[in-house]
Amino acid sequence: MAILLAVATAAGIAIAAFVLSFSALWDVATRVWPNRHLSWLGPAVVDATILQATVSLLVVAHSAKPGERRYFWSLLVGAAATSIAGNALHAITPPNQPLTPVVAALIACIPPIFLCLSTHSVVVLTRRVARRPAAARGATGTAPEPLAEASNFDEVEDGLPVGNPELVEDITAALVPAATRETVISRARRIREEHGLATGTAKIAAVLMHRATYPEASLRELAAAGNVHHNTAKKILEVDADRGADLTLV
Repeated sequence: MAILLAVATAAGIAIAAFVLSFSALWDVATRVWPNRHLSWLGPAVVDATILQATVSLLVVAHSAKPGERRYFWSLLVGAAATSIAGNALHAITPPNQPLTPVVAALIACIPPIFLCLSTHSVVVLTRRVARRPAAARGATGTAPEPLAEASNFDEVEDGLPVGNPELVEDITAALVPAATRETVISRARRIREEHGLATGTAKIAAVLMHRATYPEASLRELAAAGNVHHNTAKKILEVDADRGADLTLV
């Protein structure tokens, strides 16, 4: 009963806050766009952007790319700040008093700016769908099995008892395609030992595997696959290139 009461109270507060905020923003928007039958679209744009950013954050909550989360958090904070500023402006401006030209111009710019940001949000979410290059497809035209997420490699390495590297190799080998599991771990281990990298073997292996599966992947995508900094991924690729061998998926 306590939980139900808390949820019902939160829902009531949300509805009341939305109505009051929307009404205030509508009044401010009417001073910029005098046609009241259209001016309600101004606060609708702001509230819709807040909703889109919130839903998008749920989608990218476990994304391996921190830049996606940062973008949607920035969008959410920016839209919420715009709403708060609009409510504050409504409170300090006398009724029916026109806004200064500068303030009116800033408010008039909000819809096109939020349109661009929302469109970019759609692009970011669409990019999350893996596009497998033709080189990674088999003769039948079907794509290979997707690689394990970087978090799986982290669990494999960080969740094992200390001092048991053979177990790391055995479990990680089961996560990668059969055509390369004989070499990827040993190559990752040699890279780590010979060049004194602090990066874990499993993360190095994840970068190598992603590069082999997606030859056209960017440096940041490779870094996200191994859950490492892009400079670390660059170092791994440079060291691996010096060895003069490439992984091949068949």
